Amino acid sequence: MDQPSNTKCKNTKLLVDAMKLADKMLVMAQNGVPECEDDSCMMIYGIIRDCGYKIRKTLEQEQFTDIAKIEHRQILHY
Repeated sequence: MDQPSNTKCKNTKLLVDAMKLADKMLVMAQNGVPECEDDSCMMIYGIIRDCGYKIRKTLEQEQFTDIAKIEHRQILHY
């Protein structure tokens, strides 16, 4: 699933919206678990939580990668 580095998402709004969605998913799961009355409900909230964390982690890794590339270019130009 690794994408080549030249196919990077340039749509900042999309990335911000994805982070907001991930945060909403995590809050939804956190708030919903105490109300669960059966295992299937817990499973759904677990999936929502896991997806929220995966989206957030991927976005954070991309942000870190961008920062590292910028710093590397700056070092090369000095």
